[in-house]
Amino acid sequence: MVGLVGDFVVLFIQSGKVEKRLAVTFTTLIAIGVAVEHFADAKRFAPRSLSASQQKTLVTKLSKFAKQKVVRLTYEDDQEASELATQIINCA
Repeated sequence: MVGLVGDFVVLFIQSGKVEKRLAVTFTTLIAIGVAVEHFADAKRFAPRSLSASQQKTLVTKLSKFAKQKVVRLTYEDDQEASELATQIINCA
């Protein structure tokens, strides 16, 4: 946000070295902000999976159903759900 506001303010500064330096500084801040946002989104929306401790907990909690048959049913285009279901089934 600082980069965008700064770039806007630079529009009202007379041309010269100061204007150019501020423009480069604020444009760099914008680029850094976009990169950080991209990295955070990639981490936030990454496919989920079960940790080893979560798998162990599932095995413990679901052990009384060990003899039950399980049908895995997920939406065709939901790869994450399919992989998570497979991981849960393979815990036992």
